Amino acid sequence: MATNDEYGDGVYVYDVNEKPIVYYGRGSKSPVSKFHKRKFQYKGNSYNSIQEGLSALPKRFLFHKSPKTENMAWADYEISELRNMLLEKFIQNQDLKEWLINTGNANLGLTEDSASGKEDIHFAMSFGSMAHLGKQPEIWHQYGDNFIGKLLMSIREDLNYVCETYCFQNN
Repeated sequence: MATNDEYGDGVYVYDVNEKPIVYYGRGSKSPVSKFHKRKFQYKGNSYNSIQEGLSALPKRFLFHKSPKTENMAWADYEISELRNMLLEKFIQNQDLKEWLINTGNANLGLTEDSASGKEDIHFAMSFGSMAHLGKQPEIWHQYGDNFIGKLLMSIREDLNYVCETYCFQNN
């Protein structure tokens, strides 16, 4: 069973017990999109979206001299900053944090906004006219890196661990 979500163009796919097994966002209204508008603070600055935060990063992370190594170092830095921004955004906005935790163990992904072409295949996946592939997470890797979806699943795991640890200690 698949249904649209309250945040716009996202789609949930449920198992027979009505637990979400897949969520994939489509477009900037989805909390999985780097263009999703929600205020958050990061390193003393206020941003309206992850994209705005990423745009504020230095244009080049000049740490290594070799072009290949430099590009790898930049990618590591950018992914680390992306994860930290996502964590802050989802912690600072209670409804987003609850949404993320309530996705359970669902695979999270973002499909390219084909109308605008805003997302790219590093942050998202590009299914083109084959949107039905969004319901098959086992093949997502063939259509993009889905960094945001993977990072959010990692953050969800961390939030669940903190909650379980905190709740356990208080019982």
